[in-house]
Amino acid sequence: MTKARTQTRAAGGSGMTDKNTDRHERSMTRRPYTPETVMHRRKVITAMRVGREYTIGDIQRMTELPERVLFQSIGALRLMGLVETQIVSDTRVYRLKPQEAAQ
Repeated sequence: MTKARTQTRAAGGSGMTDKNTDRHERSMTRRPYTPETVMHRRKVITAMRVGREYTIGDIQRMTELPERVLFQSIGALRLMGLVETQIVSDTRVYRLKPQEAAQ
């Protein structure tokens, strides 16, 4: 484990440094727009209703996408500004942004 991650974890953080988060976000924007990735993202958007909150388990049951593919799709949709994330108690919930979904 790197020194930065060790310090972050010792301070009670998640272990993700800004540098790692930036690298992850850059990699999400570089994902190719293959027909398959577009289909996965469209499937997620279609499953979510505007104004409702969903856990990753809810979305996975509706779309039947593998977890890895679902996390990648949600991450890409977040970076595109179509989905917003909120932490409610210990659970991360996802919500489709109404103004973006209408377009």
